[in-house]
Amino acid sequence: MRTSKPITVTLGKQQQSVDARLASGAYDSASEVIRVAFCALDREEQAVNEVLRARIRASIDDPRPSLTADEAEAEMARFMPARAKRRAVRRANAPAAGPCRPAGGLPRHCRGQPERCRGGWLCAADNGALPQNR
Repeated sequence: MRTSKPITVTLGKQQQSVDARLASGAYDSASEVIRVAFCALDREEQAVNEVLRARIRASIDDPRPSLTADEAEAEMARFMPARAKRRAVRRANAPAAGPCRPAGGLPRHCRGQPERCRGGWLCAADNGALPQNR
């Protein structure tokens, strides 16, 4: 009994590559070429995943102290100056702190839009009234 099912694949430009490999005699069928290609793709993905795991492990094992939120924002601002500028403008224009609004920023749970408020928070943007969409 067959363990795989036949499928139809449109290769487009890659068809020339399959044909060239078949013509070279290195492979007996298009299916063999595709199987070998998938094996190579699997090896490549595994190698990438190993690199990512190693980087994550190195970051977790890093003995240096973690950054505070302000330090992380300052570090990111060095790499993303336009984003930092927009955020500074937003913070400068943000209303004063309220029941759900931390000083100097927009709350994550509702972004100052009472219709998006959730979790029983009172939203400073709607004068402390509970949103109607509960």
